[in-house]
Amino acid sequence: EELIKERQMAAMGPLMGEAMKKLRGKADGQLVNQILKEKIKKKLTSLE
Repeated sequence: EELIKERQMAAMGPLMGEAMKKLRGKADGQLVNQILKEKIKKKLTSLE
């Protein structure tokens, strides 16, 4: 949450890295990217 507050959509890179590290290639990167983008947008909307 703090990372998203501070970096907004630029938080995508670090969060994507963490997600892929935990998933270890078991999920499609494009799908993870899409879901993460939606979640970041929702969080930013709720912070306004």
